[in-house]
Amino acid sequence: IPDQYNTFFFIFMVYGGFLVNAFVSFNALNEFRVSYFGFGPTEGRIGFMVANGLLIIFGSIPLSDYLPYLLGFTSLALIFTVWKTQKQIWAIDIQEKENQES
Repeated sequence: IPDQYNTFFFIFMVYGGFLVNAFVSFNALNEFRVSYFGFGPTEGRIGFMVANGLLIIFGSIPLSDYLPYLLGFTSLALIFTVWKTQKQIWAIDIQEKENQES
């Protein structure tokens, strides 16, 4: 796929952010999540199969036009997920500080 803006690099950075968030969430909240927003490993595999089918049928140009939209959508999803996780960690931290002061 021709990618003149290195969109794949930034998409992988965002997915790496999801991995870091899962690691922090597991250590701080003691919960391990594999899927976010109903999108997990199985849905990812199905997405890759659909993308490969579209590449075979239409070629590489139309699919590369949608990569910036995928980057924007996943970036917003990461921002919301990290905000939600930090909010949970902050609430636990405040509760522990109140328990120590009492």
